[in-house]
Amino acid sequence: MLTRRSSVVGISDTSPSRAHLTVPEPSLRPNTLGSNSDPSDLNAMLIDAVETGNRVACGRVLGEGADPNARKKVTVNVRLPIRRLWGEGGVQIESDTRFGESALCIAIRDGREDIVRVLLQNDEIEPNAPIEWRIVDSAVKWTRELWDAKKGWAADPDRKLRFESALDFALFSGSRPFNPRGGHIFFDNPQPTDVLSDVRSLTPSIGVVTLLLQHGAHVSEKSVDAASSLSDPAFLDLLRRHLQDPLKPTAGRRPVSVYDPPPPGMTKAEESVESALSADHFTELYSKINSLQRAVKDKENRIAELESERRIRNTQVAELEGKVTGLSSVIDQLKKQMSAEEEGRVRTVTLPFDPQPGSSANEIRLVAGDLILVRRQFSDGWAYGHNLVTAMEGFFPLESSPSDDPKEPFIFPTRVASRDVRMPTLSIVPPQSPDGSAPSNGGIVGAVLKRAQSARARVRKASVTTAAAAGVTA
Repeated sequence: MLTRRSSVVGISDTSPSRAHLTVPEPSLRPNTLGSNSDPSDLNAMLIDAVETGNRVACGRVLGEGADPNARKKVTVNVRLPIRRLWGEGGVQIESDTRFGESALCIAIRDGREDIVRVLLQNDEIEPNAPIEWRIVDSAVKWTRELWDAKKGWAADPDRKLRFESALDFALFSGSRPFNPRGGHIFFDNPQPTDVLSDVRSLTPSIGVVTLLLQHGAHVSEKSVDAASSLSDPAFLDLLRRHLQDPLKPTAGRRPVSVYDPPPPGMTKAEESVESALSADHFTELYSKINSLQRAVKDKENRIAELESERRIRNTQVAELEGKVTGLSSVIDQLKKQMSAEEEGRVRTVTLPFDPQPGSSANEIRLVAGDLILVRRQFSDGWAYGHNLVTAMEGFFPLESSPSDDPKEPFIFPTRVASRDVRMPTLSIVPPQSPDGSAPSNGGIVGAVLKRAQSARARVRKASVTTAAAAGVTA
């Protein structure tokens, strides 16, 4: 393991984030190559050159100071939610970086004899060093417990991703998962649906095994067992001959240079492509990668800002919805209260009233049995309201007193205070049905007229009885 870092971000992020590969930070990719270049940058460039199969670029990067034993770097970043007693929860970012496949491992895996030769002719190469790497693990939801248990890496209990030496790895036949391409790759919050590795089928190469033996690879019992399990007996014969008479680089030939002619079988087109992908071209590519990395980082920051704004808007919407719900409840209560009050002011006319000649034009005629919606009462005994039967609106007396005059058996109060009052137009609240429920729109008028007719009949009957008793014909 290389490094592990932890940081806390005060913005929560509950939504799941798909794992993705990114190139390193700008500081991990040089714009130019030279004696002052960061060795870690050169090592990443060497890994990239080996993975693309560019023998010329491998030689030039090694000449700039790259380590022939360089290994791929893999970083996993995981966002862990933080719970707080108050305020909005945050996110803690955990990060862990480990070494992956070495340049020699990749060259052997891909069967590139030419690149294996370039690496092995370097004095600092370690052909007998173990070959091992790690693969990133995934989770539907990363938690603190899961991170502490795995640190983001898949378990390898059977040590299938470890070989005692490069020779043992070169003699392996089968399939194994490998990390994706890149000198330094990053995984962000890896999920089960993400492609975290590439499964490769490995087939031993007699040329690669020969190169390893020529450059000092030790033959162990595991190496012999691996060669014995192969269907091609040439590998086991090669090991036996080497044990009897150790192989050495071809006699009479100078060490192979990175500038040697391309291996036999390479076409002119392939040779042109390999020459074009020089270190300068790699530098240009990395410069473009850096620009893209910065653009991606800006987009990620903008997305984080938008997520924060979205959460604030959601909070505001929730608060407004709560206020609307509260206001709706208050409005319903006021409607019920107003309905009850309006219904309480609906009166039935018991005595007829005809405006006297010369009276104000805003007085209305009343007939016994009419339903009157009283909107305002005055101290002089008059009121202002709406006749629900005739649809007329105006002033009328609310009180009366008996009279000795047979022609005018009732005396109405004199209108004083309300004479010049101008009333606003108000909505009419219809009376309710006998069962307490409000009648439908189509039955409101019918209900009013029915009540009015019934009241008229009762009042007329009472008036006739009273007039007869007084000796007056109605």
